[in-house]
Amino acid sequence: MEDTLVTIATFEYYQFAHLAKAKLESEGINCCINDEYTASMNWLYANAIGGIKLQVLSSDVDKALAILKDDDLIGNKEAFKEIELDVEEETVTCPYCKSDDIIDEKYSKKWAYISILLLGFPLLFKKKKYLCKKCGYKWKKGEAF
Repeated sequence: MEDTLVTIATFEYYQFAHLAKAKLESEGINCCINDEYTASMNWLYANAIGGIKLQVLSSDVDKALAILKDDDLIGNKEAFKEIELDVEEETVTCPYCKSDDIIDEKYSKKWAYISILLLGFPLLFKKKKYLCKKCGYKWKKGEAF
């Protein structure tokens, strides 16, 4: 089985991402930081692309999460509120066709494009919906079928 890169944490500032990377590498876990330069170039981009991502191999995910949670410096949520450890979410399936090929629509793209044209920067409005790629059914998060 091939190892793939998995995002285990996202950061708003690159300094905190490098602290976490240094800690993981000191424990012998290979990792990389993605979207560091894009997010650092303009702070508006950081939110649009989902922050600076710390990624490890899929075989090292459990060990890396345990190290980051146990570390005094990085695990201190009050001192480092920018760190958001990703947790595995339950698999969402379409209530209509039971497919697991789902798109999670977090932001309204229509309003982001309109605001770019009018204001020159995107305004991101939350859009908590799911879209099934197989049957095209749309539903809100938490909505019972």
